[in-house]
Amino acid sequence: MTVGFIGLGLIGGSIAKTIREKHPDTIIKAYNRHREVLMQAAKDDVVDVLVNKVEDGFTDCDIIFLCLPVITMLDYLPLLKSQIKEDCILTDVGFNQNTHP
Repeated sequence: MTVGFIGLGLIGGSIAKTIREKHPDTIIKAYNRHREVLMQAAKDDVVDVLVNKVEDGFTDCDIIFLCLPVITMLDYLPLLKSQIKEDCILTDVGFNQNTHP
C-alpha cells in the first residue's frame, strides 16, 4: 500500500507516524511546503518518498491525506484531480488556520 500526505504538520505527521508504526511495510510519500519538515521526517524513517511537486508525486497512492487549512485545500484539489488513481481514497483532516496552533 502507498499512502500520501499533503501537509506534514502536527496532524499529518501524527497520522504518518502511526501508519509507520502499525503498518511498517506501507510506502509513505509526503509533500510539505517547508522542505526541512520533509527532511526530518525522512531522517526519522517516517516518510519514504519526498515529493517536490504535488502535480506529479501522488499517481500511485492508494490513500491520500490532505492535512491542510480548509481554505488551502482548494488550491491542491485541481492538481490532484488529473493524477490520482480511480480507486484512490482522498480524505482530509482540514482545520481552520485561525484556530490551529
